Amino acid sequence: MGAELLVGSPQRFVLRGTPPPLSPRQGPQRQILDKSYYLGLLRSKISELTTEINKLQKEIEMYNQENSVYLSYEKRKEKQIRSVEEEVEQEKQAADGIIKNMSPEKQVKYIEMKTTNEKLLQELDALQQQLDSLNIKKESLETVKEDNQEIASMERQLTDIKEKINQFSEEIRQLDMDLEEHQGEMNQKYKELKKREENMDAFIETFEETKNQELERKAQIEANIVALLEHCSRNINRMKQISSITNQELKMMQDDLSFKSTEMQKSQTTARNLTSDSQRLQLDLQKMELLESKMTEEQQSLKNKIKQMTADLETYSDLAALKSSAEEKKKVGLAL
Repeated sequence: MGAELLVGSPQRFVLRGTPPPLSPRQGPQRQILDKSYYLGLLRSKISELTTEINKLQKEIEMYNQENSVYLSYEKRKEKQIRSVEEEVEQEKQAADGIIKNMSPEKQVKYIEMKTTNEKLLQELDALQQQLDSLNIKKESLETVKEDNQEIASMERQLTDIKEKINQFSEEIRQLDMDLEEHQGEMNQKYKELKKREENMDAFIETFEETKNQELERKAQIEANIVALLEHCSRNINRMKQISSITNQELKMMQDDLSFKSTEMQKSQTTARNLTSDSQRLQLDLQKMELLESKMTEEQQSLKNKIKQMTADLETYSDLAALKSSAEEKKKVGLAL
């Protein structure tokens, strides 16, 4: 048998009798598909088509129902329109019949009354327009009255604000003077503190070296004193053994010993003084840093206060433009 075309999905056409191409994962064992495979594929497609058909059928039924309701409303509307038109026509014919059945005098009277009615309607319309215009003017006058009250209130506020501005200006001027005076004092104190800081820095930089030198000198003096004492002790012992030593030589040796002892005491006093000076300078440095921090905070506080007052002055200065706008609005209301 020749190959037959089996219609499946739009993306796939299979020739019956011809095996489908192998996928990369299919092996040579499934080269021929049995009948159940095609039946399952066909049932799946039929199920999808049936579902889609049912969905479309429901949409068609819903559309028909909505269309039926719409047509019913349209027919009812047309019927009501025709009924109203017929009633209007009947009323018009009845009115024409009544007019035709009138006597000529009544017809003339009717025409005159109709003309008068039209004129009265026109006058009513004109009067209504005038009334609307008067109401607008009344509202404008009430607005002007309210604006006058607002202007008076704004003028009072403006007077208060001017007084506040003058007060703020005086405070700012006083603050500027205080700031300049304080700044001068701060500059002088800063120069003094800076000079003291430089002296302290120079002292601190050379302190360790000077201290070490003094300690070395002290150690050397102490060593010399010890050596001299030992030498004196040996000499005294020797003098005790030697009766030929003179009193003058003994006195010279005692004076030398006293001098060395005095030098040792001076070295010890110098070391203690250096330690005390170092502690005192450290305390002065801490006080200077604290004073400098406090002065910086006070200066920043004064600057912030001046900045806030300047911003307030700028805000209050815009009220003159607001007053001018209110006066212009008042003039427009009076012109109406």
